[in-house]
Formats: sequence, structure tokens, C-alpha cells
Amino acid sequence: MEIHESPFKSITEKAENYANITWEILKLKAAEKSSFIFSKIIIGLLLLLLFTLITFLFSIGISLWVGDLLGSACLGFFIVSGSLILIAFILYKLQYQIISKHITKLFLHIFD
Repeated sequence: MEIHESPFKSITEKAENYANITWEILKLKAAEKSSFIFSKIIIGLLLLLLFTLITFLFSIGISLWVGDLLGSACLGFFIVSGSLILIAFILYKLQYQIISKHITKLFLHIFD
């Protein structure tokens, strides 16, 4: 006696197989996107650290140079500190026009 599989059983097995494969593809795509985002964050943090270190050393050098020109190292540090505070204030006031738009575009590009 020959046993025939019902066509519904074959279709459900194929649908289950398709769902499993689709789920695996979605997991792989999510892993790819998250690793891409994680690498961008790590690179951004490293660049921020490098930029901070360079800015710190540059401001010390400029402060000593200005202090040497004015005859007082303290005065040089106060002038450079005041300049950095002024730049920080300007960036704070213009943060939407300068920073927020670019971050929004970056995230839209990453998730696109």
C-alpha cells in the first residue's frame, strides 16, 4: 500500500521552511546593521578622543605662546580659556543649525 502525503502537509512544510529562512536572513541583516552602527560609534569616539587630545595640547601651546608674548603665562591661559569659552557658547547657540542637522542626516544615511 502506498502512502501519499497530503498537499497541505507539503505546503505547510515549505511555508515553515520559508519562515525559518526569512527569520535567519532578518537576523543576519540586523547583525550587519548593528555591527556597522557599533563600528561607527567606536570610530566616532576614537576620533573625538583624538580631537580632544589635539585641542588640549594645541591650547596649552597657544596659551604658553600668548603668555610668552604678554610676559605672563597666567594671562595667556586666561585669554585662550576665554576664547574657548566663547567658541563653546557660539556652538551652543548654533547647535541646531550646525550639529543636529548633520547628526540627523548621518542616522538617516545609516538606517537607509
